Amino acid sequence: MSQSAVPTKPVVTLFEQYGAGADYIGPKLAERFGVQYVGYRWSSEELEQLHATPAEEQTAFDRFMVAAGRGAEPGESTPVHLFQMADNEAVNANSAELNAMAAKGLVVLGRNATTAIKVPALHVKLVADQATRIKHAQEAYKLDEASAKRRLAWEDNDRAQMALHYYGWDPRGTDGFDLIVDTGKGLDAALAEIEAAARKKLGL
Repeated sequence: MSQSAVPTKPVVTLFEQYGAGADYIGPKLAERFGVQYVGYRWSSEELEQLHATPAEEQTAFDRFMVAAGRGAEPGESTPVHLFQMADNEAVNANSAELNAMAAKGLVVLGRNATTAIKVPALHVKLVADQATRIKHAQEAYKLDEASAKRRLAWEDNDRAQMALHYYGWDPRGTDGFDLIVDTGKGLDAALAEIEAAARKKLGL
């Protein structure tokens, strides 16, 4: 990559286990670096609605694909290559959008940015134990305990299925990440660790 392709401001991608605090860390990190913050394309509320919508013999991911205007799976009369072309178009559009934003500096949550962004970046995964995540979700999103537990049960899997479908990448593992941060030790401590790692890796 040529020197001119290196962004003048830092780029940090975040992927979180649900409730691990990206809603706090992401905007704060962007503010410290003076760059744009971009959150999930599909909100937790939208994913939750897909799980609440009755549909015979359809998984939540099938319903996501329908909601995205993609259809769940090719029908018997639909050529598979048309679905593959649509997938490629979606991937290319997402990657182009992310890389255009990253050229000006960016902190981004989800959107498969860990694999889609090609400029130098720090790729971070936020994790925490289940009790910590449920407590944070209750406080951050004004949920009761039962609602927080329901979201935790499906959200990580839903977002992983999207990543696998479009990018062939499973964010539930460790591949692609420079740093895995346990936010159970405190969100401000996690924020400081990520900032320091970004400054070191990106030469800030």
